[in-house]
Amino acid sequence: MKAILFLIAVTVLLNHCDAQIKDSSKMQNKPIEQVLKDNQNKLLSIPGVQGFYQSKLENGEDYIVIIVDSLTEKNKDKFPKSLEGYTVTVEEVGQIKPLNKEEKKPSPEE
Repeated sequence: MKAILFLIAVTVLLNHCDAQIKDSSKMQNKPIEQVLKDNQNKLLSIPGVQGFYQSKLENGEDYIVIIVDSLTEKNKDKFPKSLEGYTVTVEEVGQIKPLNKEEKKPSPEE
């Protein structure tokens, strides 16, 4: 009987510890601006990354968007799912390049 009670106590304790670890991974100790600044070089070093920005979910929660030229099966696992507690999403935007000065800029009427 003591062995069964011991096993139940250990199981409850381990489940409680696991829940605390999962909750702590979602903690956001730093402002999102600081997280982006601290991780700028890391994010931009990933092949295909064009940039990144912060946004808000409908519930008001901040999250990070990484913009890439192309999202493929090969590279989709290279992007983090979260950074220091903030959710990360990846948005495919194609190749970003500066406008040539000779190119006509579209007018607001177009």
